[in-house]
Amino acid sequence: MSGELRTQGTQVWVLDDSHTVVSVLEITNVSDVGEFGPQADDIDKTNLMSTAKEYLVGLPDNGEATLQINFNPQDPVHQFLNDNAGAAPQYQFMVGLSDGTAAPTNVGGTLTTPVARTTAKFIASVKSFRGSIKTNDLDRVTCSLRISGAITWHYKP
Repeated sequence: MSGELRTQGTQVWVLDDSHTVVSVLEITNVSDVGEFGPQADDIDKTNLMSTAKEYLVGLPDNGEATLQINFNPQDPVHQFLNDNAGAAPQYQFMVGLSDGTAAPTNVGGTLTTPVARTTAKFIASVKSFRGSIKTNDLDRVTCSLRISGAITWHYKP
């Protein structure tokens, strides 16, 4: 075995700290987690003595994580994401890969990584929660999460 992982079994969570009781919520019915991760800006340092364009690597921008979700209007987590779309609050999110089954926990208002699973943790706001309705299909939404700051990876030992 060369270490590849299947996508089946990947899970996504958000820490809802908007109420008195802080809860770890699993975002159910996710069918796709789009590309996310660092991409640095280019800082142009070209001057009149340069013989070609010269650059420095700038700060990384972790962009947006997009979640494709099979929408269930009765799901309270789907309602939570929709209610927070375009609003200012930022939440802790975590993507857990399929190399484990343990879920994160809430420890003092912090989404805590399970040891026996590879995860990516980040802070993001819900930028959008947009749906599409097509003939002979499920109601689907694309939930865009605007990542602020670093993504913290934990690798299963």
